[in-house]
Parts: sequence; C-alpha cells; structure tokens
Amino acid sequence: MKQMKYNYHTHTYRCMHALGKDEDYVKAAIAGGLVELGFSDHMPWPKVKGEHQHIRMHVSKLDNYIDSIRALQEKYKDEIKIYVGLEAEYYKDRVSWLYKLRDKYGIDYFIFGNHFHEIESWRNYMGTYHDRVNLCKHYYEDTVEALNTGLYSYYAHPDLFLRDLTMDDELRETCYKICKLCKELDIPLEYNLEGLKTKKRKPLYYPRDEFWEIASEVGNKAIIGGDYHTPFDLGKDKYYAIAYEYLSSLGIEVIEKIEISDKKN
Repeated sequence: MKQMKYNYHTHTYRCMHALGKDEDYVKAAIAGGLVELGFSDHMPWPKVKGEHQHIRMHVSKLDNYIDSIRALQEKYKDEIKIYVGLEAEYYKDRVSWLYKLRDKYGIDYFIFGNHFHEIESWRNYMGTYHDRVNLCKHYYEDTVEALNTGLYSYYAHPDLFLRDLTMDDELRETCYKICKLCKELDIPLEYNLEGLKTKKRKPLYYPRDEFWEIASEVGNKAIIGGDYHTPFDLGKDKYYAIAYEYLSSLGIEVIEKIEISDKKN
C-alpha cells in the first residue's frame, strides 16, 4: 500500500480551526515515516473593511509561527525535513504582502488556496459563492492572476468552487480552463484529503471526479495534500493510498514532493 512520505499542506492552531501543538504534528509525521513536512497555515492577510478573518492566523501571530517552525526544523533536523510555508489566496490589492513576507521571513513556499474573492467574507467564499452568475468568472480570473505571479508551488483543492453544485457546461468549461492553465504553467493540482474525508457525508464536496477526469484528459500533474488540521492522521492516513490509487487509475502523474531551496535547512 502506498504511504505518504511528503506533505506540504499542514495547519496549526493559529488559524482558529485546527488543533494540536506544532511539535505534535512533527512527532506524528516522524512516527508515520514522513521524510518532509511543510507547514502551510492560512495566510495572515492585513485586514480590510468588510472582512471577518475567522479562519486564519492574525498578523500578530506570524512571528510566533515562523519562530516555532524554525525551532522545530533545528530540533528535528536529523529526523525530518521541515519547511515553513503559507496557504494564501490572491488579493490584487494586497499581493505585495506576499512578496514582503517571502523576503522578510524567507518563506519556503506558498500554496494557492482560492477560498475567497477579494475579501474574506462568507458571501465571497468560493465554496458557497453568493454570486452564482459570476462564480466561474471570478474563480478563474483569480486563478489566472495568482498563478501567473509565479509565487505559488501548487494549487490547493482547485475543485473547491464545485462544492455542492451539479456539473453543468459552464462549470465544466471552467475546469478545462483551469487544468489547461496549470498544464501550461507546470503547476500541480492538489488532490485534497481533507475534502475526500468529507465526501463520505457530502457526495458533492471535493475532490470531484468530474474535475479529475478532465485533469487526466488535459495531462495535469497532481500532488496529494493532507490539509491536516490535527496531528491525528499524519503518517497513517488511509485516504492517501485511496487517493494515489484513484489518480493512478486515471493515468495522472502524481508528484510526491515539491522543489524547495535548502537555504534554511
């Protein structure tokens, strides 16, 4: 059975919807045989008017996040590679913040989590977008602008916008456009294990088979992301093998690791 050796989608308690100490994730990863663990907690964006910011760390917690993960890098350097990343949206008016954090803190990588359009509010959440007429337009436009920055190592749960929706021609066309763009830019698509677990209760959640069948047709690369919010499943996640076998059955190339400079490790 295929086992996880690399995971770059890991959250911490600072995002206010994850549990466990940072070190607990590291210990679980080591016990489970992982050789690389990337932390990618939700991006601490500077707040703008109209945002609630209920699902991400506050900017004031960023130094603690960086210091904690860097300390664990040193403590466990002989047992596992640990990286400091962030899962970030793309906000046109605040994208300079990503460059600032990358340069100031030496962030190892960003992953693109296309959760909200323009601001963090539930009306703007792409999984239950209030403006159904413009859902595909806004989701794809944000995707194009984000991925063309070259900042993001891969696209987390790219099929999130399909959540709870029945596939139609417009949604299908948007899936093709996303897959073709990622193919052109050589950006992997993430098959999300947190979503896969939720599908047991909500069949129209994500990952969506329709999307991945299109990814297979287009010839995309995939990476499997745990999207862990507790240390419990790290290293012993049965869903990893399910995901790997499914993607392989579609003929999709599964990459296990991303290239990160070793300047810090």
